[in-house]
Amino acid sequence: MRDLNAKIAEWRARMAAGGIKAPAVLDELESHLRDDIERRMRLGVDSCSAFTAAAQQLGPPAALKPEFEKVARPRKQILARWKSVVAGTLFAYSAVFITWLVEWRMGKIEITGMELVLTLGSMLTTLLFGFAGRSIGARIPLVANEQKQAVFVLMAVFLGGASLRLLWNCLSFDQLVQAQIILLWTLSPLLGVGHCFSVWNDRCYTARKQIKA
Repeated sequence: MRDLNAKIAEWRARMAAGGIKAPAVLDELESHLRDDIERRMRLGVDSCSAFTAAAQQLGPPAALKPEFEKVARPRKQILARWKSVVAGTLFAYSAVFITWLVEWRMGKIEITGMELVLTLGSMLTTLLFGFAGRSIGARIPLVANEQKQAVFVLMAVFLGGASLRLLWNCLSFDQLVQAQIILLWTLSPLLGVGHCFSVWNDRCYTARKQIKA
């Protein structure tokens, strides 16, 4: 058994040298290797032959690495999207807070605690819309016809712009800070809308390609 463990340690080192370095991946592969070795040994194969056959069955690092990269790629893409949503939101709101801080120190504006709460609320809303946008885009009905899709997009843009115009006409505010807070709340869905449209447009494009094929 000691020789078998040594062989497995050497095999694991070869996997790492071949580019499979993530401990979790190596642990999973080693678990599969040991299970296969035990299965073969129960059939009467000696430990050395069982190890050799099981290692050959798994394959070399060059063959295994692309498969695990395919599994890891969607997770990396999701993480990258989350980072982009958070980074974009923080960047936009940091500009607002820095402007407020400068103007407050100059005595040009006064900011109440409620106004800060409302601003932070709009930030959280922006993040929530940003995260939910892709999920919503995956559920919107497809429009495979390109002309119909263009009409749908133009109608959505027109209705969205008209709604914002009506909203701003109905609102009243007395100072710049209030206007900025209202603007932040008004624009908070835009990040999510952008993600939603991106996913939906990709789905429509894929549907058109499948129909043509």
